[in-house]
Amino acid sequence: MILTKEARGYLSCIGQELCILRKNKGLKPIDDYRVMDMWFVLPTQNCDCHNYFKILFDTMETGGILKNDRYVLPRVQGLWHSKEFAGVTVKL
Repeated sequence: MILTKEARGYLSCIGQELCILRKNKGLKPIDDYRVMDMWFVLPTQNCDCHNYFKILFDTMETGGILKNDRYVLPRVQGLWHSKEFAGVTVKL
C-alpha cells in the first residue's frame, strides 16, 4: 500500500501516542480475532469509509494495540456526513 506523506505522518505520530497509552494502561496487544465496531462521520458524501480501515488498523498495529491487523473484524455501525464533526469512533 502506498501512503501519502500525510498518512505516514499520522501513522507515526498517532502510533507513538497509542504505544505510550498502551504502556501506561498496561494493556496487552490484541492477538486474537476481535470484532471492531466503528462509527464514521465523514467530511463529504464522496468519501468512502472503507478507505479508512487500512491506515487505522496499521496505526493500531504500529502502536502495539494489535499484534497483527489481520485479527480485526470490522463492523460499520453507522455512517454520517459533516464537515464540522468529521471523525471515527471505535469500540473493541
